[in-house]
Amino acid sequence: MSIIQNKEIFEQIHMVDTSMKELYLENLRILLILRTAKQRKFLNNLISIKDELKSTKDAYEKLKKKNLI
Repeated sequence: MSIIQNKEIFEQIHMVDTSMKELYLENLRILLILRTAKQRKFLNNLISIKDELKSTKDAYEKLKKKNLI
């Protein structure tokens, strides 16, 4: 093989390597977005549960004050 052919092959390999790195980084970015969305949903669910527990506790306290429990 000539030096020109070797250079062309090297450039093609470099292009493929760069493309693979870009795809890998894009996949990492997508995974991070998905993980963040899942964590946000989980946090929102926890907040919702906390609010429900607080309202249940408040209702219980009101019934207790009225001596219904």
